[in-house]
Amino acid sequence: DYIKNIFLHLDFGNSYRTGKPVFDDIFKRLPVSVKVAFLGMLLATLMGLPLGVFSAVKQYSGADSFLRVASTVLVAMPTFWLAMLLILVFALYLGWLPAGEASSWKSYILPTITVGVPYGSKVLRMTRSTMLEEIRQDYIRTARSKGVPEKRVIYGHALKNALLPVITTIGSAFGAILGGSVIAESVFNLSGLGSLIVLSIKAKDTPSVLASVLLLAVFFALIMLAVDLIYAFIDPRIRAKYSK
Repeated sequence: DYIKNIFLHLDFGNSYRTGKPVFDDIFKRLPVSVKVAFLGMLLATLMGLPLGVFSAVKQYSGADSFLRVASTVLVAMPTFWLAMLLILVFALYLGWLPAGEASSWKSYILPTITVGVPYGSKVLRMTRSTMLEEIRQDYIRTARSKGVPEKRVIYGHALKNALLPVITTIGSAFGAILGGSVIAESVFNLSGLGSLIVLSIKAKDTPSVLASVLLLAVFFALIMLAVDLIYAFIDPRIRAKYSK
């Protein structure tokens, strides 16, 4: 009966913890997780993409060395430590931002930085790697020899061809943030889907865990579908395969 209700009616039953339908609690918490994930991924993209291009163009310069070291440190930095450091500096010492709870738009600034900066470092490293590969291609040397402006060479040719792996990284990172912002939600006391999963696991609330994980899997599948569609929009070679 339980399996039939899931597959035919998407009914996961009632929560063992609250006694209410599981989706009631999930849909109350989902907007918080989506907002944190979207803002974090937006920050990661705005940070990683331009800095990655700049690092590739200025290869072996002092700025490139600094960005490589900084991105390595930020990727390796534990999320809970970064979150507590941000609270210590901006909430306790400076008093500029609240330390937790989704009471206003300011409450999302520190969680956004916490989840966005490490993934922004990954986007930076991926962008730099793919850009360096494209810059060394023959068509780039040909464009430069013909006198094409450098900005057009970098942003109109090299970056466009280097974007496909970067978009994959961004899409998978968005799905990972959506389902993996448990630490940020716990440290900043946000009532999101990640904290609900942890709470349900501790309470052995199986219906809530199953429904939450399934919902995250559906979101991740939709995100990766969107990534594939963006591929066709960016790369005319892929678009040509399906336009015939």
